[in-house]
Formats: sequence, C-alpha cells, structure tokens
Amino acid sequence: MLSFITSIFCSSFAAVTFLLIWRRLPASWLFDTADTSPHPLARDTSLFSWSFGALLFLVTLFLHFHEKTAHIGILGAFTRSWIVILLWLLAQIALADLLYRLIPDQWSLAIFCLGLLRLCYLTWTRWTTAPLSLGPAVTSACFPQWPPLLFCAFTAFLLHVLPRRLIGRPALGLGDVKLFFALAVALKPSLFFPSMIRAALLGGVSALFMMATGRSHCGVPYGTVLALAVLWTWIFS
Repeated sequence: MLSFITSIFCSSFAAVTFLLIWRRLPASWLFDTADTSPHPLARDTSLFSWSFGALLFLVTLFLHFHEKTAHIGILGAFTRSWIVILLWLLAQIALADLLYRLIPDQWSLAIFCLGLLRLCYLTWTRWTTAPLSLGPAVTSACFPQWPPLLFCAFTAFLLHVLPRRLIGRPALGLGDVKLFFALAVALKPSLFFPSMIRAALLGGVSALFMMATGRSHCGVPYGTVLALAVLWTWIFS
C-alpha cells in the first residue's frame, strides 16, 4: 500500500511540475525575442499541456511497476529517477515543438547533461566492481556511445548540411540535430537505434498526414516525433 501511495505521489509530482514550468517558460525560449516573461500563448494551449501532463502521469505510474526498473536498491532508484527526468524533458520538448515548431536549446542541453550523468554513473559502478584501473572503466562505459554519435553526425550532414548547401533549405532543423546528439549521449545504443527507426516511421506518417490535411507548409514536428519514438521504444522493448 505504501509503495502504491508513493508511486501516485511521484507521478503526480512529475505531472504538476511539468504543467507549472511549462506555463512559466520564458517567451525567449519559444519565440525570437529577448522577452523573459512567461510566453503569452500559454493560456491558449491548456488542452495540449493538460493532455501531456496526464500522459506523463500515466507513464511515470507505469514506470514504477515496470519489471525492468522495479529493482530494490541504489541501481533501481537511479534508473527510475533517470527515466522519469528524461521523459519529463522529452514531454517539454514534444509540446514546444508541436505548438511552436521550436525546440528550446535549454532542454536539449539538459538531456545531454543527463546522458553525461548516466555515463559517469556507469563508469563509477564498473570501476568499483573491478577497481583495477579507471581507464578501462571509462572506456567500457563511453565506447558504446560512439556508434550513435557517428550516426547523428552522418544524419546531420545528410539532412541539414547537404540540403542547405544544395537547395538553401535544410530538411532537418538545427534544433532537431541538437536533440539527436543529446539523445545519442543519453540513450544506450539498444534504445537509441530502434528509437531512430521508429522516429523515421512516425515522421513519414506525420508528413503524409500533414500533406493530406493541407498543412505541409508547417513542417513536421520532429521533436514531438522523437519523443514519441523514445517512449514507444522504451515501453515495448
């Protein structure tokens, strides 16, 4: 019973802080302005924000009882906290990109720092398990991240740099590229690559839907697509 009450409290806390901070984001995070007051369209997006808050509550509640993270001890607590924070940040990015077609750099930087924290934690656990040398522990913790980072560099060149040189318009915005690199550091390869495949699938479906509804000029919200792809991969992996 206590465990259930704790999970309800943590899920509610994640959803409430998401709603409160979303409504207090500086306008400069979402618009090309130096204004630091809360962005003026927050009142007009209450339905979207409440929907995302409810989804975050349900996912966080599911996380507490998920067999892969229902461990006892420091590892389980770290894993649950890390995933909740990542989902919280992705929810902010998804909502911002869906409504304004803009990914605040602050949230991408936060995901990048969260990934560095994970790598430091992995290094520490592997070094304390076999404390022969810190070098091998760092290598074993960080080396798996190189394939995702190389994939992101290739994707950025193929969809941002090259189209901008050839036709003057990138197929992928710079904010999306930054989020790609942040996720490459934050996610382990077994989650990152399936997420990218699902993101490509969801992006194609979104593009077809927007073309069918005559809104192709708005562009595909790739931040929202990436967030949903990560959630999809984590739940069903």
